[in-house]
Amino acid sequence: MQQIMSKEKLYLKRTEVKELNVPNWPELGVSRMWAQAMKQPLFNRYIPDCWGPEKKTERSFFWAIFVTLQPEYVEILVDDCRRQRDALRIGPRPPVVREIFIHPDFVQALQRAPQRSSKYQLQS
Repeated sequence: MQQIMSKEKLYLKRTEVKELNVPNWPELGVSRMWAQAMKQPLFNRYIPDCWGPEKKTERSFFWAIFVTLQPEYVEILVDDCRRQRDALRIGPRPPVVREIFIHPDFVQALQRAPQRSSKYQLQS
């Protein structure tokens, strides 16, 4: 609050803050996203100097500022994480089944002259 009153930091009114539900996933943790957020213009002008990636940073405040300043970027980021998580949940696709076309004349020829294996005895 001191930094806001001394005009070192900027602030947003509650009505100016955009809302986006950012899931509480490890890949969207503040410590992982800190460097990306600091690259955004003006972001560090809203965050207290005592906060950092390793220090206790309030997650909801962090994301509220990030979403307000860069809503499209954060939306794409969350959607990308969601798609990657969904892909992992679905798992690998089953192998493609290869089909072989057998002409009906060939099948009839096989049926007319069946081959018997000497390994197996025909039971009657």
